[in-house]
Amino acid sequence: MQKKYGLKIGDDVIYFTSIDFDDITLEPIDDSAKFIFNVLSKVDLIMDITDLPEVPIINSTWNGNSFSENEIDGLNKPFGDPSISGIKNHSEYNRFAFLQNNVLLTGFYYRKNLERHEALIAALSSNPQVVEIE
Repeated sequence: MQKKYGLKIGDDVIYFTSIDFDDITLEPIDDSAKFIFNVLSKVDLIMDITDLPEVPIINSTWNGNSFSENEIDGLNKPFGDPSISGIKNHSEYNRFAFLQNNVLLTGFYYRKNLERHEALIAALSSNPQVVEIE
């Protein structure tokens, strides 16, 4: 079974991602799917952080101007850490932080000037709400 998620801005919904679930247990099929499902279930703010000079650390807190680090379970890696993401030149990407109660859950990168990312970047930049779509 697969569930689809979109970004809702006003009355419009833009497709964002799909997550595969086990047909019997109804749980996400693997750790990656579980992680994304947990983030999408919790996120209450999506923020464009492309212009921030620093790459924030997962679990850091947004104070209105910048992120301050929190030591939680040793997960202190930037969400764009090249050892995880393979991204070496951050300036080529728009960066978006997914937060819950101002704490960074994860982030997503989308390459600038890539036609297939234009609508998604515009949607993410508009403070969308994550919704399940059919």
